[in-house]
Amino acid sequence: MEIHKQYEDFGGKVLSRHSLINYLSEALHPDLLVLSSPGVASIVLFRRKASTGTTFRTVEDADDDCSSQAMSSLGRNQE
Repeated sequence: MEIHKQYEDFGGKVLSRHSLINYLSEALHPDLLVLSSPGVASIVLFRRKASTGTTFRTVEDADDDCSSQAMSSLGRNQE
């Protein structure tokens, strides 16, 4: 959420939060790690910093576009 806020502060208007995270993840792969779970904002960090004792803070995300129905469908497709 903070990354998208900064994106907007710098004049960004094209990408949604979800699209911005996807774009950054692809552009900075494999250095960027994105942790996500339905209902909470994604956590974005650099892999080299992930193991340095970082404390994570979750933020409720009412705009989360990942429904439990979609997750259930995804799980069935993996079987």
